[in-house]
Amino acid sequence: MEQSKKNYDIIDLIKFIASICIFLMHSDIFVSVNQNLHFYGVQLLSRWAVPFFFTISAYFLFSKSQNGNATKEQIWQYVKRLLILYLAWFIVNIPYTAYKLYCKDITKISTWLVFFGKAIISSTFMGSWYLLSSAFSAVFVWVLAKKLSNKYIFLIALLSYLYCIISSTYNVALKLKIGSISC
Repeated sequence: MEQSKKNYDIIDLIKFIASICIFLMHSDIFVSVNQNLHFYGVQLLSRWAVPFFFTISAYFLFSKSQNGNATKEQIWQYVKRLLILYLAWFIVNIPYTAYKLYCKDITKISTWLVFFGKAIISSTFMGSWYLLSSAFSAVFVWVLAKKLSNKYIFLIALLSYLYCIISSTYNVALKLKIGSISC
């Protein structure tokens, strides 16, 4: 008997639009035309895309589980896939990463400490932060789900998201002085 496969055409369409928004945001295509057009027309309007990708990834991860409770094995498989993807893109980006290291004086131990610290908790090449954040978030939410109800997990996620919004691009739009820490 043939299994029915769910069709997610609308989600695929929104993912396509979101990927274009992220591309436009990072390409700085309108910066040379008008800084305000780029900031208000592209940067602010495209910021929905990354949270959307986080949300959709979480939906697909937890929709494969029983009653929304992912198993340790499912979380590990997800994290393992992300780490393999991270490694593959790290290899592709070795020339760029090596150039950045070379520009910072590779003879200093501090250069290497910062590099390895960023490789574990931040970003070594453009976009790597997303892969590490996805892996961390999956484990973090899975652990929280063992201790808290969905209502509290949602509240923690919402407060984290609001902090990131206020301390990053929207900080400029809102003319707020939050400090130098941003997501």
